[in-house]
Amino acid sequence: CMNGKGAVDLVREIEPELISMDLQLPEISGLDITRAIKRDPYIVHIPVLAITAFALHADEAFILEAGCAGCILKPIEIKSFVKRVDALIGRQISS
Repeated sequence: CMNGKGAVDLVREIEPELISMDLQLPEISGLDITRAIKRDPYIVHIPVLAITAFALHADEAFILEAGCAGCILKPIEIKSFVKRVDALIGRQISS
């Protein structure tokens, strides 16, 4: 999609189980899009996992306050990412 409004509309249309949200986007921040998603009663239940290369430990509270269910730092370690996604959507994972 081309902008934050388009992102919210796309989430409403697709209704994904989880949203992985890059925080550094052109024109609008991923946190602003997350806030818009969390204001929408139709899609508020969908967990948003923040993805960023620029978050500090102190930023985590700000990210959670915006409505994200958690934060993953880049570069992404695949095994921990998959475990986090599975936990957020309630799937049982095998070791």
